Amino acid sequence: MTNKRLLLLSNGLELLGDEPSELFQNEVRDFLGREVGHVLFVPFASVARTYDAYETKVQAALGPLGYSVEAL
Repeated sequence: MTNKRLLLLSNGLELLGDEPSELFQNEVRDFLGREVGHVLFVPFASVARTYDAYETKVQAALGPLGYSVEAL
């Protein structure tokens, strides 16, 4: 059985911004750990951009931390 975890972030634009905060990065690393390499992202919270643009923004934030992102 696969170990699945759910991380919910609120106020994503404030957390992601143009430069993700150190707090955001540390919390994501602490939660996901080093074993996780792929993240499934549900982009339904954004009203200011397309789902594809939101996925790109999240990938830009999580990619440097070593995670790939796939949006629904």
